[in-house]
Amino acid sequence: MPKVGSDLAAVTVNERIYVVGYTRLDVFDPTTNIWSTAAPMPTARSDFAAATVNGKIYAIGGCSRLDPVNTVEVYDPATNSWSTAAPMPSARCSLAVVSVSGKIYAFGGAPGIPLPVKKATAETLFARGAPEIYGFGGGGLEATVEVYDPATNTWSTAAPMPTAKYRLTAVTVNGKIYAIGGANGSVYLNAVEVFPY
Repeated sequence: MPKVGSDLAAVTVNERIYVVGYTRLDVFDPTTNIWSTAAPMPTARSDFAAATVNGKIYAIGGCSRLDPVNTVEVYDPATNSWSTAAPMPSARCSLAVVSVSGKIYAFGGAPGIPLPVKKATAETLFARGAPEIYGFGGGGLEATVEVYDPATNTWSTAAPMPTAKYRLTAVTVNGKIYAIGGANGSVYLNAVEVFPY
């Protein structure tokens, strides 16, 4: 990649790979083995997730420093431009998203940590990469499943996951969504949950 990075999101559109992180958007063309840089994402953030619908890229949620956001920004490769979509009902970091049948499903995540705890301890935790940082001090984890419909620019709520978790991943097979792994506080999980359940 043109620049080092972590906590990134990657999607494919028209046989190209789009890697988004903080504000940077890099594009890889496998046919030429060349990277290029596209218009930067308006809101700097990490630990967000991305999905594609109808050739557009949706960057959803994440954290701005240690503050969770419900921001949804949309990149159109055809115009190399970003726009803003309806925000997620729940601000959260380290969630998983997938697109199925023209809709985007957002699973789990963490709503961050309370401000007093953040001021006292978060920088220390962040510096050493502690897994407890999200949800630390009663911040909680999310079992929430929210569904975005780009056709109407609206969100709705679906049945929650059986297990509240963050740092999970999700994929689709035959119209079902598999929410895989993740963490619950400092405990890492090997659970696989299938939606619809």
